[in-house]
Amino acid sequence: MLQTHSKKPKPNIEKPEPVSSDDLSILVKKNIEWSEVIFEQNKKIKNRLTMMVIGDYLKLFLIIAPIIFAIIYLPPLIQSVAKQYGGILGGNVSGSSMNVQKILDQLNKQGVIHK
Repeated sequence: MLQTHSKKPKPNIEKPEPVSSDDLSILVKKNIEWSEVIFEQNKKIKNRLTMMVIGDYLKLFLIIAPIIFAIIYLPPLIQSVAKQYGGILGGNVSGSSMNVQKILDQLNKQGVIHK
């Protein structure tokens, strides 16, 4: 009968060579240098992300601020304009059904149009 299970070879475990203190100090110095480089890169990335967040808030403000000002200031302005031109428009402020003949008569009475 055939065996389907094969034995895995044991890894060859050897004792590591002793490392001198000079080699360790060199490795530690290289590790510190790399850590400093990574730290500087992370600082730059953090600054860029902060600037991006500030820029996003400024964009949001530039979009929302005019809308808020329009909601606050446009209705009184529209009402004052409607009052000023209400006589010309035949008193119909909503503008839903304006009679052209009435407008022409109003302009004729005011002397703007001569027949």
